[in-house]
Parts: sequence; C-alpha cells; structure tokens
Amino acid sequence: MISKWKQEFLEKATSIFEKDSEQESEEKIDPDPLYARIGRLELENEFLKKSLKKLH
Repeated sequence: MISKWKQEFLEKATSIFEKDSEQESEEKIDPDPLYARIGRLELENEFLKKSLKKLH
C-alpha cells in the first residue's frame, strides 16, 4: 500500500509542486494595507499601555 502511494507521489510530484509555485506567483499580496494595520495596532497598543499606567 505504501509503495503504491510512493509510486503515485513520484509520478505526480512535479505537477504538484509546479501548481504551488504558479499559485504563489499569482497571489501577490499588497503590503500597504498590512503596514497600515500594523501602525494602527501599534498606536492602540501604546494607548492601552499608557491608560494602564494611569490606573495604577
């Protein structure tokens, strides 16, 4: 059973990895919205830290 799976994998391995690399190149992520989100979260985090210090 395992040898059959191995054989199938070896036969189809190149096509499997080629599909993954094609998908990765097609799915380029725009970093600008991510950087904006990081900035907002950092500001929120700093605000919460300052608010916590005021409570103590």
